[in-house]
Amino acid sequence: MKPASLASLLAELTRSPQMARNARLVQLQKQWPDIAGAAVSAHSRPLRLQEGTLTVAVSSAVWAQNLGYQRRLLINRIAAVWGSAEAIHDIRFETTGWYARTRSTALPLLPEHPLIVPLAGQPPVLRDPSTTLSERLERLQQLAQWRIGQLPACPRCRLGAPPRELERWGMCGSCIVRS
Repeated sequence: MKPASLASLLAELTRSPQMARNARLVQLQKQWPDIAGAAVSAHSRPLRLQEGTLTVAVSSAVWAQNLGYQRRLLINRIAAVWGSAEAIHDIRFETTGWYARTRSTALPLLPEHPLIVPLAGQPPVLRDPSTTLSERLERLQQLAQWRIGQLPACPRCRLGAPPRELERWGMCGSCIVRS
């Protein structure tokens, strides 16, 4: 069997139905403020598109209920933008997808968090922005090694460990699990 080229594999991937559905979802996410309006898009965002059903994350149950009443209007607006060939038949509104995304991006970790360690020195710098993939991977490895070098060593395994783990248990979490 002859190995396939990267270009042919990427071309095959872009022709897959799942990739086409994901491309449509990305397009819908970009057009959502125009479709739903500024006020609605501030409290909602499309999450998934499966078998003609669009799942939209909303900021609260009140928004889910109100948008449920406007479901047909939103479906008609999407059909007007996309055309009738790839119609959305139903829209579901859920709050769980909203909180899962915003919590990870909107709330910064506090400095007293046990995983936050003050860093000494500067990380390795990428010299030329037009680098190859192997150079970027090498830099990523250097960054990982630099980051690990910033952590105090576990007395048992001699690997870097968060300081609060060492204070709490006297060893890293991996050593605790193994013992």
